[in-house]
Amino acid sequence: MSARSSKPAVFADVWWQTIPALPTSPSSQAYFALRRVWGDHTIAGARSFYRLGSEDNVTPALFQNWAIFGGRTWLPDLVSHCGGTVLGAVTHVQWAYACEEVLDQRLRPDHGRDFVTPDIMLRWEDEAGEGLLVIEVKKPGTAVEAKDYRKLATYCDLPSTRSIGRRHGCFLLGESAARRTNHVSHGEFPILTWEQLADMQLRWTEKLDVPDRIRQRARAWLVRHFDFYGVRVEALAAPQSFGPAFGSEASHRTISKLEIPESLKLFFLGSECAEALRQGLQPVAPLRWLEEEPTANDIRRRKFQSTDDRRINRWNRSWNAAAERTWT
Repeated sequence: MSARSSKPAVFADVWWQTIPALPTSPSSQAYFALRRVWGDHTIAGARSFYRLGSEDNVTPALFQNWAIFGGRTWLPDLVSHCGGTVLGAVTHVQWAYACEEVLDQRLRPDHGRDFVTPDIMLRWEDEAGEGLLVIEVKKPGTAVEAKDYRKLATYCDLPSTRSIGRRHGCFLLGESAARRTNHVSHGEFPILTWEQLADMQLRWTEKLDVPDRIRQRARAWLVRHFDFYGVRVEALAAPQSFGPAFGSEASHRTISKLEIPESLKLFFLGSECAEALRQGLQPVAPLRWLEEEPTANDIRRRKFQSTDDRRINRWNRSWNAAAERTWT
């Protein structure tokens, strides 16, 4: 993150301070998909989810914004840019992060260990059946290496994916690293830049069926979040809070009373908390259930996440919350 690397690192105390598009509840698939990343005590230091700008932070912080739009109409836009095709109406879409999987004998000789961890796995169903998009992510400013090309090829051929006929791999990285990445991968895999991802999400804000002032507020927040991570797509004034201070109780109350889709309310709530953290403020938990979430210190100290937890297939429709353990 070259544009921000000279500034002091910002660390979060608890995961919801860094995710603008908050999940609906602690029993939702989105919650557990995110927990896979923020609950991993084995990732620490510069790579930690709790260090804003790390790859493990920026990936869910910005990709999860797709949840703002609800439904599935945005999916063909993303998939087509990543080299795939959505055929007819989309009936289901589900994604997950850091999807650890054990390799079989067919794949193991190409790797120094017996498992891999794809950054994003997105599965959908349309009129032609199943489709899968696998994304290898690099934080803005970082290019892929030869080993990343090999990893992405492996991710598209995992034991859990072979029954899916349409499987597509894609790199997600900053615009400045695109040319080098294309050379390393011999052009075999499409490249989606963070700038293009931002443009796509901004275009979809224009389709939100909400008053223009709300639509423009959502747009400004998206620009602000991408800009914070060094992805600059356009110049917009920083959004204003809905209250006297970002992430305050008064702001949360105002947002909760807005007559807008729940997904957009959650995005505004999460955005204000993220902005408060960046400004050195301590945001108030915007939802009651978030008050009980473990802190980064709790997770490091108690080591909640097991190897089995890391290998739950959360991108597949067969996923069920019953497979997840309660952390107490």
